[in-house]
Amino acid sequence: MNKAAVNILLVCIILCGCLVKPTNLPPTEIPVPLDELVAAALAETQQAEEDNFSPTLPYSPLELAGLLVPGDALEDAWQPSTVYDLTQPYPPLAEWCGEYYNGCAEIFETNLATHGVELELIHEGYQLGEAALLYYEDLSIPDSLFQHIHDNWSDTGENMDPSVNELWMQSFNPFQREDLGQRWMHKVGFSLFEFEGPEADLTYDRPEREFNRVEITFIRCRILVELDLRFPVENPWNSPEDNLEARAAEQEEHFNLIYNYAQAVDERITPYACNP
Repeated sequence: MNKAAVNILLVCIILCGCLVKPTNLPPTEIPVPLDELVAAALAETQQAEEDNFSPTLPYSPLELAGLLVPGDALEDAWQPSTVYDLTQPYPPLAEWCGEYYNGCAEIFETNLATHGVELELIHEGYQLGEAALLYYEDLSIPDSLFQHIHDNWSDTGENMDPSVNELWMQSFNPFQREDLGQRWMHKVGFSLFEFEGPEADLTYDRPEREFNRVEITFIRCRILVELDLRFPVENPWNSPEDNLEARAAEQEEHFNLIYNYAQAVDERITPYACNP
């Protein structure tokens, strides 16, 4: 085992003794304070690359989750929580979708990841985001999955009345940025989500809250990454003033945050994703 892999393993061992559960979180969610440990592990991995070592992919769910921890890429406002092993049945998935991650997308059902993890993210005390990493030995599978997701996302917003979508701003690939991975895409949009917290309103006679949802997917060699975050909205849809310009600026600001996060993840996974 090379130096980088040993260091990552030590991180995992240390982590197991450092789990903390704040009292304001639901009992099933266990925050994982990984930031400083991951930074040290990444520094060792980068040094190993410079020394011509071939990093070994972290295999345990906690080690893989370490590659997805946001840290300051999301302004320290999002904390890691529950970790799911995506090679095993996925508890949050509805039974009618099948028992594995993304079971509603049939292509995932027959292409289970060799290694995979989902890290749930806590924001303002609520689980409002997920980051998933799927590793495949077969290089062709991430590309096929990416294309399948692309086809599903490509009509985002097109089926809405343009006058309605002017307010909700749901769109596919609206922002131009430097490439992530070898292929990447994103979609954004404001939506009302069921929400039981104190900030909920009773729109349409049920408790809801508006969020700006930002999703980014990219592939790097054998790894596919999916990032999905919902941001509380500062300029709500039912504000009395004309705030379309403010909503557009807010949406792009949120997108920039998750794009920076995606860049950090891409940098972390590259030594592992493209290792023969």
